[in-house]
Amino acid sequence: MGHAASKSAKSASAAVPRAPKPPERPEQLLANLTKLGQVAVDSPMVLQKTHAQMTHIVRTRAQSENTTLTNKLDAYALSHLYDMAKDAKNPDTLAQQFKLDPQTTRRLLQRYNSPSIGRTNQITLKDGEIRVYKEAIWV
Repeated sequence: MGHAASKSAKSASAAVPRAPKPPERPEQLLANLTKLGQVAVDSPMVLQKTHAQMTHIVRTRAQSENTTLTNKLDAYALSHLYDMAKDAKNPDTLAQQFKLDPQTTRRLLQRYNSPSIGRTNQITLKDGEIRVYKEAIWV
């Protein structure tokens, strides 16, 4: 009975992974470090520069949002402007809403427009899937 208990204790200790042994001599440690070579470590100044750059970007964006006339729109805002222009009676109100110069807004609306949805066709496929096709018309 005592023999079985000692066997299970040996197998349990064999299953536990052991930490690698530290080098016995300092020369061996030095040789391993030399073999590894130099390691790049970021200095705290790099993080501070990045933080300063991000602060500058945030401040610049906040200033550009507070200016009255930017004459700059992203693609989504431009599409939204064209959609709203279909129902708007006065382009100057759109210019104020989108922070654009009224003359620039009038030129945009005279030369360009966006599609509207015309007819809608619905097709049912053999497997029961329904596909909807919408016709784009230019107003």
